[in-house]
Amino acid sequence: MRNFYEPLLLGENPPDLTSLIIHRKTEQAEFDLLSSHLDLIDIDVQLAGLLQGGTYEILAANSLKNVSCLSKSLLPLSNKYDLVLIDCPPNFNLTVKSALFASDYYIIPTKLDYFSTLGVMTVRENIKSFKNVYSEYMNRLKNSDYNPLAVHLLGVVPMMVNVIKGTELQNIQKEYMNKLREKNFYIFQYVRNNNEMFGTELKDKKGHIVSAVIAYFRKDKKTKEIVKAELRQLCEEFLNMLEFNGLPSHQLILKIGMPVML
Repeated sequence: MRNFYEPLLLGENPPDLTSLIIHRKTEQAEFDLLSSHLDLIDIDVQLAGLLQGGTYEILAANSLKNVSCLSKSLLPLSNKYDLVLIDCPPNFNLTVKSALFASDYYIIPTKLDYFSTLGVMTVRENIKSFKNVYSEYMNRLKNSDYNPLAVHLLGVVPMMVNVIKGTELQNIQKEYMNKLREKNFYIFQYVRNNNEMFGTELKDKKGHIVSAVIAYFRKDKKTKEIVKAELRQLCEEFLNMLEFNGLPSHQLILKIGMPVML
């Protein structure tokens, strides 16, 4: 993705996304990946510096051009993929905004603690403000080349929860979950904390490095089956939510922005 955003610094168009796709096949899954890069942090700062202009119209034009680049580049892929998941860092910079601009929905993974639940509410308010700003930009420029920002929140995924009895959460985590519900957040199936997963050797039988989840599920143990069931239930709930909102996942591309709260 560094190679995608870097040309924008020179005022050039980004490359075709298909030229950057990495195809991965493991024993459990097959997928296409557009990888991130640590240099994206610096590129993001530089792109933000380019947004300044002498007039409001120049600022609006520069902002719309940069924030819409990912959305436009994904359009040619709409017949190839049923689902595009965009994993975002826990900030609100230009690359995250471009992911939201390209998305139909977003979900927020979060820990159930004081600062994380505050962060969830902040994300929703920031995106609401983001919609208003870019609607104003489009109205000011009267430019029909850009679609209005229409991303919607699907819900919150509680991560790293502690279960004390069967499926019962700790009281304090249950309290934070209820606070989110009171603020009209939909709560997805939680995924429990399991430190053993992150101590797993991250290699497949051929010696290739794979994700912690894939490596972790190779051995058939009871605790791993519990986490597998939670992840499976989360995926099913996620797909059901998409269909409930009128967008069947097997018929069209659904771009999901995923701001991650740490």
